[in-house]
Amino acid sequence: MQASSVTYFAQQIGYQVPTLLGGLLGVILSIVFIGRQRLPASLALLGSITAIVGALVVAIAQSYLFSARNTFTGVPSSYLQLSMIIGWLGAISRGLAIALLVVAVFVGRKRETVQAT
Repeated sequence: MQASSVTYFAQQIGYQVPTLLGGLLGVILSIVFIGRQRLPASLALLGSITAIVGALVVAIAQSYLFSARNTFTGVPSSYLQLSMIIGWLGAISRGLAIALLVVAVFVGRKRETVQAT
């Protein structure tokens, strides 16, 4: 990789630091609580791992595409399509991670019983 590609990769990872830290915290807390609440902790663990992996894969793919732009032999519209596909995959992975975390919050809760007076 060229120096500009490494700089671009570092910049992309820098933008993902909040997601990576939040995902790492989610992994740690999920492992701590897996004994008490197995299903919610497992879903939170899966969501946290999805967030971490999605952020890393998108940053790596974008950096690779950025470094290959000078040697890209296709038409510019196909380069643009690849870039858009990477963006969509990142959005889908973030959405899946958030959905898993939301489900983890509500799964296993018992419904309150209301007594008639």
